[in-house]
Amino acid sequence: TRQIKERREIEFLSTLGVIDGDTDGNFYPNKDVTRRYIVRTMVKILKLPLEKVTYDLFPDVAKSDPDAPYIQSAIQNELMFALPDGTFKPDRALTLSEAMFLLSNARIIEEQAVNDDDAFVKRKELAQQLAYSSRYESQIERLIDWEKGY
Repeated sequence: TRQIKERREIEFLSTLGVIDGDTDGNFYPNKDVTRRYIVRTMVKILKLPLEKVTYDLFPDVAKSDPDAPYIQSAIQNELMFALPDGTFKPDRALTLSEAMFLLSNARIIEEQAVNDDDAFVKRKELAQQLAYSSRYESQIERLIDWEKGY
């Protein structure tokens, strides 16, 4: 397995329950952060309740979608909204500034300016941003015992 430089941040955030992988258990660090992924992440971080989805949420989000409960919770808690055309576009990739805006709007991190040149953000890059945010940096420091190691 090829090592990625953000591996420690990913491991720390996973230990803290902040991020996780796909349903197969793999994190896929080089995948783009999508609307689906950021919603699932925000709902899990905030420990919002998940309810059974009894109807198709959007033309592009069926009630059978595995992430429908997360999308429904995010909509109900005003963390995310439909797009102007009435769709959700769960697999649309986000830029770093879009992801950081959503996370700060949800009060998960403090607002911070980022320069992303409109490039889509990868999961590993989001993990790095979260790890060095004031909310998680101190928690990660507590995970590291300089005598015993991580």
